[in-house]
Amino acid sequence: MLRGARGSGDGRPERGGAARVLRLWPRLRAWAARLAASLLVCVLVCACARAPQSAPIGPWIPGTHFKVLSSHPQSTGAPAGSVQVIEAFWYGCPHCYALDPYLEQWRRHKPDYVQFERLPVTWDAEAQAHARLFYALQRLGQLDALHSQVFDAIHQHNELLYAPGNYAATLEQQERFVQARGIDAAAFRQAYESAAVDADLQQADALVRRYRIDSVPSIIID
Repeated sequence: MLRGARGSGDGRPERGGAARVLRLWPRLRAWAARLAASLLVCVLVCACARAPQSAPIGPWIPGTHFKVLSSHPQSTGAPAGSVQVIEAFWYGCPHCYALDPYLEQWRRHKPDYVQFERLPVTWDAEAQAHARLFYALQRLGQLDALHSQVFDAIHQHNELLYAPGNYAATLEQQERFVQARGIDAAAFRQAYESAAVDADLQQADALVRRYRIDSVPSIIID
């Protein structure tokens, strides 16, 4: 199991650093484009490894182009003959936001044998609140429609969708977000506080630890 190129640091945005982010934006876009291109090549390399008759694509060096997580990797559960690609991300991460449109474009045109999933990190209370939003939207069948809009709300409209130390205020912010996009607040709250979403969060936390995700975005390929 391999983890592809990842962002530096913990991926957290600097509060009040809008001007700095704007100055860095051209470099972030270039970085995201290179990472998206690397992801496509990584998928091809992994696919070729599963097909003995295919020739390898270029010399890839462990520790430079990818990181081997374990000499005894744990499967992601992908069916035989398929390639599993997982993006570990956090909605508050500006690097994840910069990568998202490129990853979405790739996702829409990926080969059928490639399975793609997203894994929200659960490092702290803010990441957990955003992860709970992610899984609530997924349970409601609204994730594909609203995933990128969550990023836009946080990074373009300064809607943090999180109130430090205040669960009720966090839920209220997120309810306003989904209501403005046509989702019933009661249905959202029911999904948000459901045992199913609790289980999703527990599984996400276990995977973040298993894959040793210490920065985002990170790409796991199996």
